[in-house]
Amino acid sequence: MASFAAAAVDDSQLPAHSALGASGAARWLACPGSFALSRTVPSRPASIHAATGTLAHTLIEQALSAYLASPGNAATVIGVPLGDTVRIDGHDVVLDQELMDGVQVMLDYITRVLPDYDLGCRVEQTVFLDNYFPRNAPPPVRLFGRADVQLLSRARRMLEVVDYKNGAGVLVSPRGNSQLLYYAAGALAMLSPEMLAAIDKVRLTVVQPNARDQDKVRSWDTSVLDVLIWVDTVLLPGVRAVRAKNAPLNPGAWCRFCPVAHACPRLVQDAQDAARRDFASEGDILAEHLDLAERVERWVSAVREFATAHIGKGETVPGWGLVPTRPVRAWADPHVVETALRGVFDPAELEAFYRHELLSPAQMEKLLSKRKSDAVWRVLRSHVLSKSSGLKLARGNGPPDGETDDDTVFTLINP
Repeated sequence: MASFAAAAVDDSQLPAHSALGASGAARWLACPGSFALSRTVPSRPASIHAATGTLAHTLIEQALSAYLASPGNAATVIGVPLGDTVRIDGHDVVLDQELMDGVQVMLDYITRVLPDYDLGCRVEQTVFLDNYFPRNAPPPVRLFGRADVQLLSRARRMLEVVDYKNGAGVLVSPRGNSQLLYYAAGALAMLSPEMLAAIDKVRLTVVQPNARDQDKVRSWDTSVLDVLIWVDTVLLPGVRAVRAKNAPLNPGAWCRFCPVAHACPRLVQDAQDAARRDFASEGDILAEHLDLAERVERWVSAVREFATAHIGKGETVPGWGLVPTRPVRAWADPHVVETALRGVFDPAELEAFYRHELLSPAQMEKLLSKRKSDAVWRVLRSHVLSKSSGLKLARGNGPPDGETDDDTVFTLINP
C-alpha cells in the first residue's frame, strides 16, 4: 500500500483559490449571498498582513519539504537571508527575526510530533471535497484547499491537520474551526477505504506564534464521525444555500475578511440606516446602534482599502487621490550624526544624546528564549505587571478581544 506521504495530486490546472474554499468557509457558510457577489465584483487586494502570511507559508513549505527529503538535517528556514525583502501580492515583505521565529515555531512542532505518525506527512497538499456531492447535483465550483500539514497514524488511529496563522490580532481557535474541518473533510475524502477504516480520531491544530498571552500551539480533538456529520449538517446545506436564487447577505463578524465587503449592498443599506437613526441612550437600543456601527465601520474600511488599491494602479476616482502620510523625521545616516557629535562634545557629555532603558517584558522574554535562558525568564516574569493603558468599548458577552469568528456558532440561512 502506498504511504500517506507519497500520495500526489495534480492541481496545476486549478485556480489559485476556490470561491468556496476553506479559508473563507466561515464567511460563505454564514453569508450565502457573499458567494454570488464575489462572482460579479472585483475582490479587495491582499493586505500586507496577508502577504506576510503568504511568505511565512512558503518558507514553511520549503523547510519541511527539505526536512522530509533528508530527516537527518534540522528543519530551519532556508533560501531567504534575514533582512531580505520579498515582493508578494504588491507588497514588499521583509524577512525579519519575528517572522523567522514564528516560522520556526511551526517547524519545531511538526518535527516534534512527526515520529508519532507512522503513515507520514503531507505538506501543502491540495484536498478536494467534490466527492461528498451527488453526481446529479455537483457544487457550483470545485471545492478544494491547500492544507498546510496533514499527519496520519495507523498506530494512533488519528489524522491531524495543522494550520499556521501568522497574525497576532485575531486569535484563532481550533475548536469547531470551519477552515480546519474543511481541510479534515477533504483529507478524509481522499483516503483509500483501507486507510479510512484505520483511523477514527481527528486532531485540529492551530500554530499561531504571535498570539498574545496564549499558547502558541492549540489543538482540539474530535472524531472522524463528527467531521462527516459536519459535512452533512453544515457543509452540504451551506453549499445549497449559496446556490439558491437571491441567496441572502448576512453581515456579521465574518465581514472583516470578506473580499467583496466594499461592494456589499447590505452593508451600504446598514450605513444608510445608521445615518437616518436618531441616537438613543436606552441599553437595548444602544446595543443595536453599536452592532450597526460595527458593520458600517467594516464597510468603510473595506471601501477605503479598495479605493486606495484602485488609485494606486493608476485608475481614476473623481475627486479623490493619494497623498503622502504625515512625515516622520529620521536621521538619513545616524553614523554621520554620531561622528559630528563626537567632534563637538566630550565623551561624558555624549551620554545626554542617547537613551538607555531596560527591555520591555515581551522583548526580554524573546531575547532570553533565543539564548536558551528559560530559567532566568521564569524568575523574572514574577516581576511583570499586566497593566492596561486605559479602557475601550468591547462586547461584554462576546468572545474576547481578537477572537476569530471560528469560535462563533453560525446559523445557516435558507439551508
